[in-house]
Amino acid sequence: MAIPTWARAFPREANDFRFERSPAAIQQLLRVYNVPITPQVAARPSCVPVGAIGIALTGAVFFGALTAEHYDAVAVEIFDRCEGHPDRMGQYHYHHDSPCFDQGRPDQHSPLVGIAFDGFGIYGPHDVAGRPMTNDELDECHGHVGPAVNANGVTVTAYHYHINEEFPYILGCFVGTPTIRPNSR
Repeated sequence: MAIPTWARAFPREANDFRFERSPAAIQQLLRVYNVPITPQVAARPSCVPVGAIGIALTGAVFFGALTAEHYDAVAVEIFDRCEGHPDRMGQYHYHHDSPCFDQGRPDQHSPLVGIAFDGFGIYGPHDVAGRPMTNDELDECHGHVGPAVNANGVTVTAYHYHINEEFPYILGCFVGTPTIRPNSR
């Protein structure tokens, strides 16, 4: 089995002084996440937790914008070349966009990069014209209704989230009903 790009990216060598050392190392973890296959918009949005909020197509997870101490993770955390890092238990995760995600074509909508725990797709930062999306173009949960290519390669007009470079980076809240408790084995 090939080692995923994100797993090769985080420095592990104690004498690699090009990077500030992390207090944790990436661990191989088996997690099962159940997400709705046909997500529905809930009557009201719900808060995202500190910690896991979705799963990336890379196999790593997405965490919310905040650290366990409630700081802006992107502003205060150490990241590797894929813009991710392990938590204290060794679970590799992202708090924002990664250059290791499929970037798609610069003149088109960003491709699907993951699924939120409420079942809605998480896409990269670009709209259908290839322009970077801003928070002003997204709702409070960091998404909108618009055309996007789904996991089956079909263009659909549906609700979806966008990663961008503005806080909260990935999700501000869940627009659907999340299934955020992973089954660990």
